[in-house]
Order: sequence, then structure tokens, then C-alpha cells
Amino acid sequence: MEEEVPGFYGESGKSVQATLSSLKMLDVGKWPIFSLCSEEELQLIRQACVFGSAGNEVLYTTVNDEIFV
Repeated sequence: MEEEVPGFYGESGKSVQATLSSLKMLDVGKWPIFSLCSEEELQLIRQACVFGSAGNEVLYTTVNDEIFV
């Protein structure tokens, strides 16, 4: 059974149905900054924004609604 994720809205403002399995497509392996995280932490990342001149800064949110910089 897949768990529904609330709170996603399309351009029209209508709710968009999503499942956790469809959101687990984030590949952070190409960014060296994530080598500082444990495998358990990497599994919890929902969204990430890598920035900085060398891609050495990151802001990310987890599936538990935590924000890390």
C-alpha cells in the first residue's frame, strides 16, 4: 500500500495526488557535498537545492519536514 502525500498543488491550484514512491527519485550522489551525510540521512531527503560556485552549499528538506543548510 502506498502512502499519499498531502500538500502538493498544481498551477491551477488544485491538489495533485502523489505517492512516496513517486517522490523517491532524488539522486544526490552526483553532488560531493552529500558525502558528508550518512546513508540514513540521505534516505530522508525530500527536496534539495545545491548552490555555491563549486556546488559546495546545500539546503534540503526531509520527509519529516525538517530543514537543513
